[in-house]
Amino acid sequence: MTPTLSASAAGGRPWWLVVLLAVLPLWNHPYFEELKSPNPLSRTYLTRALWDHSAVEIDQVERTFGDVMDRARRGPHTYCDKAPGSSFLLVPVYAALRVGTASPSEVSHQRLLKWGSLFLGVLPTFLALLCLDLLLVWLSIRRSTRLVTLCAFGLGGVGVPFELLFFGHQLAACLLVFTLWAGVRAVQSTRWRHALLAGWCAGWSVITEYPTLILVLCVAALCAALTLAQPVLRARRLGVLVMGVTLGSVIPLGLAMAYHHAAFGGAFTTGYKFIENGFFAAIHTRGFMGIQMPTLQGLGGTLFSANRGLFYFMPALLLAPVGCVLLWRAGQRAWGGTLLFSMVAYAMFAAGFGYWLGGWSLGPRHLVPAVPLFLLGLAAVLHAAESSRPWAWLAVVMRGLTGWSVLVIGLACVTHSGYPEEFVHPFFQMTLPLLVGGFFPHSLGTQAGMLRESAALLPLVSVALTVLVVALAGRSVFTHRRHLVLGCAALLCTAGLVLLARVPVNFPNEASHRLAWIMDTVWEPRQPPEQKRPDPVKQEPGFGARPTRQDERNHVGRHYARYGQPSRALEEYVRGAADGWAGRP
Repeated sequence: MTPTLSASAAGGRPWWLVVLLAVLPLWNHPYFEELKSPNPLSRTYLTRALWDHSAVEIDQVERTFGDVMDRARRGPHTYCDKAPGSSFLLVPVYAALRVGTASPSEVSHQRLLKWGSLFLGVLPTFLALLCLDLLLVWLSIRRSTRLVTLCAFGLGGVGVPFELLFFGHQLAACLLVFTLWAGVRAVQSTRWRHALLAGWCAGWSVITEYPTLILVLCVAALCAALTLAQPVLRARRLGVLVMGVTLGSVIPLGLAMAYHHAAFGGAFTTGYKFIENGFFAAIHTRGFMGIQMPTLQGLGGTLFSANRGLFYFMPALLLAPVGCVLLWRAGQRAWGGTLLFSMVAYAMFAAGFGYWLGGWSLGPRHLVPAVPLFLLGLAAVLHAAESSRPWAWLAVVMRGLTGWSVLVIGLACVTHSGYPEEFVHPFFQMTLPLLVGGFFPHSLGTQAGMLRESAALLPLVSVALTVLVVALAGRSVFTHRRHLVLGCAALLCTAGLVLLARVPVNFPNEASHRLAWIMDTVWEPRQPPEQKRPDPVKQEPGFGARPTRQDERNHVGRHYARYGQPSRALEEYVRGAADGWAGRP
């Protein structure tokens, strides 16, 4: 006997759960001045340049705030090398912060990133959770399953860290959810406003993260298929959809093309063509914007590795393709076929990207925009399993796997979710040591004068409550006693997965040194000097005589070595050694 989809009552909107899932992102603000994370800073530099200097060049901003590593150089000027969407959307936020200030430097990086993360990370995710719930209702997914799916996106998704750090990936994912919701609504209602909204969100999604174009085209194909499947007013509905989406996308796409032309000399020429950093420039010049044929290393790393794998951090998504098959068999062929194709296509893109590791990251950040589509497939499987008593064991396992995601990603966001590449098992090698050591970042609590440990109680409680929701969200086909038994079994499944994943973990010197450096040098709020953990690297002979430039050369050299270019790696090591020798007293 195989599980099948069946319709169930929709139930009310889960406002209480959405509010719970917003607690941690609203509360925590992991900012570390020492890191000067180049990805978000490059985006804010463009925002500052647009508002303060009415220019697309970031030269004057760099003179005020210092150079940023992620930049493009064309002629004598430097530019942000990222897709400009999030920088454009941040301009109103920055303009509001500049009110009453005499100079740009009065709006610090920390302050701008905090408000940017709020309005372009937390708020869009809050709205995306509500839209995702509506999409699940349209697919006739039972309420308890919807609650688990929302938890998987709101606190157990690999996009949550980027909601806090002002990367573009989570914003692009939310815009994709809005596009899908508005597109399906336009198919149902034949109203211009929904089609215009779908085009507007699709355009901003693409110019926030360029590869999202793949998913936007999949969503467009889905909406077209849903329209053609309706015999009444089919031509009119399709016309409204096409024209509305086209008109809605004109403004964001037009802004991006104007920016590209002003900065890089062509409407379709991006900053990746002019990247200044030699290592990243070499990656982006291969194939199409750095995308080549998928490799086994890239596929295994982005999907299964312990430091970046999507199915390591969100193992329940392994069953998402099965959900697509169930949707197809239930008569939802457009949904099932489109979701399956989009999952495969985006996974192939991520595996074919030359730098699939993605720097300091929790999970495969390039796959983040596709996570909501994976979750729709996951919800279909869980709904089918919970609608049939013989498949209750599968529902327990899926809830246990989702509980693992919430626990691992939630605790990472409570401490610091930017995992360096040195960590093979970063949750155990970094997150748990930080947690045990009481290393909690800036938050609303610390700004109010609370101790770090006290300020961390609220986000820790929100993680614990979300795990309980995942395990115990009501199953209407079971009795109350059986419900509690299965919920406890799901919690045990989560605990067992944590113990099982801990078995292969060790602590090599490289990872230990990096963690000590983060604790001693990077962490904010700063530890009192007497409580700082000694950095083993600083105990080595000659430490302090090596300039920062040498560390950068060695870092780039390791990248070249990892990607099979030993001659380039040796060149960087030699140049780094020369920098080091020149810097000695």
